[in-house]
Amino acid sequence: MNFRMRPGSTPVVTAAEQKRIDNRAFAGGVPERSLMESAGRSAADYILRKVVETLPTKTFAVIAGSGGNGGDAVVVARLLFEAGYTVETYLAVPPENMSKAAAFHARELIGRTPGNVHRLADSPAELRVMLDPELRSAGCIVDGLFGSGTSRPACGRFAAIIDAVNRSPGKLISLDLPSGIRADSGVLDGPAVVADETVAMHFLKPAHVLYPARQRCGRITVIEVAYPEQVAADVRPIAVVPGLKTLRAQLPERPATGHKGRFGRVLVLAGSRGMTGAAILCCRAALRAGAGTVTLACPASLEPVFETALPEVITAAVPDRDGTLAGVDTPRFRDLLDTADAMVVGPGLSRHPAVTPIVERLVAEVPVPLVLDADGLWPFRGRPERIARAEGERILTPHPGEMARLLDLPIEEIEDARWEIARETANISHATVVFKGVPTVISSPADAPPRLTMVGNHGLASGGSGDVLTGLIAGLAAQKIPPRDAACLGAYLHAACADTYAETRSARSLLPSDVVEMLPHVLYSLEHGLPSLSNPPRVPG
Repeated sequence: MNFRMRPGSTPVVTAAEQKRIDNRAFAGGVPERSLMESAGRSAADYILRKVVETLPTKTFAVIAGSGGNGGDAVVVARLLFEAGYTVETYLAVPPENMSKAAAFHARELIGRTPGNVHRLADSPAELRVMLDPELRSAGCIVDGLFGSGTSRPACGRFAAIIDAVNRSPGKLISLDLPSGIRADSGVLDGPAVVADETVAMHFLKPAHVLYPARQRCGRITVIEVAYPEQVAADVRPIAVVPGLKTLRAQLPERPATGHKGRFGRVLVLAGSRGMTGAAILCCRAALRAGAGTVTLACPASLEPVFETALPEVITAAVPDRDGTLAGVDTPRFRDLLDTADAMVVGPGLSRHPAVTPIVERLVAEVPVPLVLDADGLWPFRGRPERIARAEGERILTPHPGEMARLLDLPIEEIEDARWEIARETANISHATVVFKGVPTVISSPADAPPRLTMVGNHGLASGGSGDVLTGLIAGLAAQKIPPRDAACLGAYLHAACADTYAETRSARSLLPSDVVEMLPHVLYSLEHGLPSLSNPPRVPG
């Protein structure tokens, strides 16, 4: 897992919002150097607790810039030295050219370790001669050259510093952001540090979330900075990453006296000839999510297939034509609708013209939460506003191609503005939107800002993975938790299953059915408040 989950939720803020938060703290009486001390102390504490024991050579090289990030870095250097480690610190500029607070901490460091603080040369060539041998011998390099205030690509001597850092063999830890990356974008437009780990200061930035910048961050850990409570409460994030405590609180209640009716009934309308697997995966995931009963309404000619493949699922035949849905106007289907707590429409349903009016009618009329995926989204391409006429709550789970069709926009435009697109679609459709991808974005009309899933890996990029997610969300929604929470929790569980699998096997071998098999372990970890998903069970096969 490349993101260390926090207990509480983590706001994602822009560079401008980070500056506003800092200025509010300063205006409220917190000295800048005290905030810097807090940030550096938290970073040093993390390194001492989680990093030192992994280093083959327990020596440090610290690179410090002129601003707040450089100030954090020299605090880290001082505290590592006080802990008894060899620390060489390299200042990009002399203390008199640093910010006032950073200069205070730099002078304090020089006073304690005068022979271990060095001014970096101005010439890129001289700088490389100076840095290369020193960085080659360090077990860990702490990058504090640039922070969230970076506004232009690194060049000249700063590009040479970044290059030297990237060539070093030691473990590389960046403070807040890898130097050279702009906080508000995933775009890489110049030299940037390639970190093994990034220690983000209290908040996440868009660059921690968006590719390709996120890839330069390595493993991301958010650490605490001592902001006053009233300042932290006034944050205006553009997105939020729910933490483990928040996700655990969303789990449906399971009273000891509960029965299958108490744990929800899911009705799935899915499957067609050649695409029976989508319905099977969806139903299995809904059961693994804890639903009391799952009923699959399927084309009549395919019912024998599903009865064999899904012994725990009830099957209900509906009219078909050559293995494709042809209608749902049967007494049996109406009875199932009357008792359902949540419904799924779409996986493997086909895009046959006869299916469109059936889907449109169900989306408009079904009173319970309905998860719309895959072929269920096809009838609404170019007209998502028609979903807003629905009687009940709706959850849409498009991947980028489906989202592009839904909004009639180029896929490049969709990918470049993931959370804005998710929010816009939620408002147009009056539905909760789970926009699959990296990151997965969950947005509801009532929600501001959207929520993000920072876990998961490329193993989920395979046919059938979305069918598992759809069933998971429906199984949770049937247990009477709000649809937006079911969407958020389902997206997390789906992605965490992929990470759990990848801890013992190659992510490239992950199958959607493996995600379903991982669910019991991931749910157990979340239920019991386990901090990580380590030591998962072996997956059969």
